[in-house]
Amino acid sequence: MCTFDYVKKNIKNGVYLWGAGANGIWVLDFCHDNGINVVGFIDSDTKKHGKIFGGVECISYHEYKERNDNKLVLVVTKHFVNDVLEEHSDDEHFYAFDAWLAQKYDADYRKLVFEDEKSYRTLDAVLACMKNISVKELYDVAEGKQYFCISPFWGKNNETFVDLGAYTGETAEQFINSVGGSFKKIYAFEPSEKQFNAMQIRKKRLCEEWAIEPEKIVTEKCCVGNVNGYLCFDNSTVSTNNRISENGSEQVRSVTIDSYFADKDITFLKADIEGAELEMLKNGEQVIRRCRPKLAICVYHRPDDLLNIYRFVNELGLGYKFKLRHHSCEVTETVLYCYI
Repeated sequence: MCTFDYVKKNIKNGVYLWGAGANGIWVLDFCHDNGINVVGFIDSDTKKHGKIFGGVECISYHEYKERNDNKLVLVVTKHFVNDVLEEHSDDEHFYAFDAWLAQKYDADYRKLVFEDEKSYRTLDAVLACMKNISVKELYDVAEGKQYFCISPFWGKNNETFVDLGAYTGETAEQFINSVGGSFKKIYAFEPSEKQFNAMQIRKKRLCEEWAIEPEKIVTEKCCVGNVNGYLCFDNSTVSTNNRISENGSEQVRSVTIDSYFADKDITFLKADIEGAELEMLKNGEQVIRRCRPKLAICVYHRPDDLLNIYRFVNELGLGYKFKLRHHSCEVTETVLYCYI
């Protein structure tokens, strides 16, 4: 494995990305946006060899060695980075993408302003996890009650809760529990058919258990992002990672926050939508300005989500305050809490 200084010196000469999965595509987008030429993907999955992902060909490690072009290999397979680095420990061109990212943008992360010490400790742990390729740094900061762990985000009556990436409705159920069944409305959006159908079953049960009028829980089988219309949806990955993709085989309806809620008020918006969070916020700016809802936004999908989402909300100039929490002992489930 090479050093950070070596990466800094050579990254502009072009790189390969190890891992042609969802995270690889997000990193590819990041590289394009930042002037880094991605020569190709490398993946151990032989089914991916010779295929094109985001306009870039995927090859085997053997073919990479045959090319002998001495390009950097940035490892982007989040859950298997150490495995790949250990397997290729004798190759001086390998480096973990997250480690490079955390070191390069460390000063930018340190400029973020939070409301409590726990947020700064959480940021330190997340960055240490990225730099050291070790999740142990997260153990002391990880906590439960995701989306409802901060006092402004639970126990309020008459809320209108918007659940983006509702999955099977478990977060909506946690919301109902957090307010003792007393709320104005729930809007739950989930594009995956299997999960949406499961959410319908959960809705029926919740309405019976809490004596809730069914019309107070609105479920929508669609995406929320940057367009109104229909998009390609990839429903072939593990159920928690289904996402919008140009390679998706299913057509799903898509709406924007500004169009769907143009004549509706909201007080609480939660989003876990597989990398579409920033575009969703940009296309919900009018509603956010009008309603000033609490925002609980996942910031772990795309490489620069935390920086970009923080900056976007902060630059609205609405007086939002920020807290950061991490809700697992893995590299996922980091949430930015924004409230006025």
